[in-house]
Amino acid sequence: MNMKKLLSFFLIIFFTKSLYSQNASLGIQYTFPSYGISGKYHLNDNHCVQAVFGAFGVLSNYTGRYNYLFEERGRRNVKPFLYAQAGIWRYNYELLSIDESTMGFALGAGLEFDWMYFISENISTTIEIGYGNVDLLYYDLAFTSFGFGMHYNF
Repeated sequence: MNMKKLLSFFLIIFFTKSLYSQNASLGIQYTFPSYGISGKYHLNDNHCVQAVFGAFGVLSNYTGRYNYLFEERGRRNVKPFLYAQAGIWRYNYELLSIDESTMGFALGAGLEFDWMYFISENISTTIEIGYGNVDLLYYDLAFTSFGFGMHYNF
C-alpha cells in the first residue's frame, strides 16, 4: 500500500474517532529527526499516541510516537513525559537522482504545559530533548536534539 494512502487512512480514522473527543489534539511538532503536522490522541491520563507527517523538502518523514505522561505539577499544569518514536524517513533529491527510504527511531523526554492560557486554555506546548537515529545511505542522522510542539486540544 502506498505510504500516502496509509497516512491518509490513519488521519481519517483519527479525525473520525476524535472529532468530538476531549482527548484529541492537532498541531505542529519539531523534534529532530521528526517534524511536521501532528495529531495526538490521549488514551487516558498517562498514555498518548501521536502521528507526525512531515513532507517539507528533500527529507520527509511519517512517524508514530508513544508518550508516557506523568502527573501534572504546578500552576501551569506541567506534565513531564517520556517518548519513543519510530517511522519512515525518505530522502528524495531529484537533481542527483537520489531516492531512498529507511526506518528510524528516537527516544527522549520533555515537558508539556499550557503557558498560552491567556489566548486559549486549549493550547498546549511541549519542549523536548531526545536522541534520534536515521541511517540513510547518503544522509546519516544520529544525534541529541532539542524540540518543541504546539497543539490545539479539542
